[in-house]
Amino acid sequence: MVIVNSSPYWSDHISLVNQKVSKSIGILTCVKVVCQHIVFFVFCFSTSIPYYEYANIVWAVRDTVVLQKLFITQKKAVCKITNSPWNAHTYPLFRKTHILTIQELQYISSWWGVLCLKWIKVLCLHTFPVFFYKC
Repeated sequence: MVIVNSSPYWSDHISLVNQKVSKSIGILTCVKVVCQHIVFFVFCFSTSIPYYEYANIVWAVRDTVVLQKLFITQKKAVCKITNSPWNAHTYPLFRKTHILTIQELQYISSWWGVLCLKWIKVLCLHTFPVFFYKC
């Protein structure tokens, strides 16, 4: 679900995503003790990471201040996934787990959208050439 309002910064939706991921981090903290490592890792990926990826191309704005809350929550999730202390450097943890940061997801989503639009344009030009001739 994507929340749309009059603000161009998607603050309501970003707050909702942040709230859901924070709830997932709380669940991860409780489950960490009873699960095996691989089960815990799969559970982490299925409960927190998809919130960042869903409709990212729509709501990921270019303003880094707006996304800072999400990035901090994402850093907390990665620390829980890797069983690292709360003050650990997270860049190596992101690389170790192959998780993209919110900024990297935004960058890839924006380029993916541009590539899809170019591909659709080329496909339409080759499929319907009669409509695109200049008079």
